[in-house]
Amino acid sequence: MAANTREHWRLLFRPSFVVCALILIATAVGDGLLADLLTVVVEKKPLHLQNSLSTLDRDALGPYRFVRAKRVSSDMDTALGANDYIFWILEDTSISSRKDPTRFAELAITYYTGKPDQRPHTPDICLPANGYDTKMPHETRQIHISTLPPDQAEIPVRVLTFVKSSVFSGDEPSVVYTFHCNGRFVVDKIKLMRTLRGRHNRHEYYCKVEVSFSDGMEPLQFAGREETVGAARKLFEHLLPLLLDRHFPDWEAAEAAVDPGTMDES
Repeated sequence: MAANTREHWRLLFRPSFVVCALILIATAVGDGLLADLLTVVVEKKPLHLQNSLSTLDRDALGPYRFVRAKRVSSDMDTALGANDYIFWILEDTSISSRKDPTRFAELAITYYTGKPDQRPHTPDICLPANGYDTKMPHETRQIHISTLPPDQAEIPVRVLTFVKSSVFSGDEPSVVYTFHCNGRFVVDKIKLMRTLRGRHNRHEYYCKVEVSFSDGMEPLQFAGREETVGAARKLFEHLLPLLLDRHFPDWEAAEAAVDPGTMDES
């Protein structure tokens, strides 16, 4: 009997058995997490903008003057995969110095909805793919936007600084971006995906607002990290209320309009 018992335990703890057991446990745990992520309502309905981003009121941006829209190639348009977007150059007319590195803003706003597998394009992925290296650790900050409602005035932003060294240039751009997703600002990608795939929400959308600054001269002199954060806050004071009031959909109203009887049970 003792020999049989020892043989039983020897077989039980064979490497192949242990590996299989660990896989089963991980799968069970993963399924629970996956169920929490994918949630009860798997198929989300698109929620379109109130008005196209191209109609953003250029005269309501305070001291910022619209300079031009950047052209997007058909290949980039396809790769971007956004439902709506703008890439604008703005000039801060309150700045008199031609050498001020926050004088010109390069603004990118991209909107997505109805595409459950869409992954956000962010500069921490896109810029390294274009030859830039990270100069400083990326960080998340909270910035106060006084023109937003008090319950939304503190918004999270991602701050990134890169360097591109070559024979012809030594660009060091800093970038600030945030997302507006299902009625609230969020910047962490995991939180973004969890918000999109919430347990009961029927609709989904997200919009990335990204900006960097330079003096507009050739070669470009980019704003430093802290200058970029301050200039982004200044621009957002004018930009974000416009987006909330005239462009972003009312996600809560759309959800409230859903017949409760059609909701899935958890």
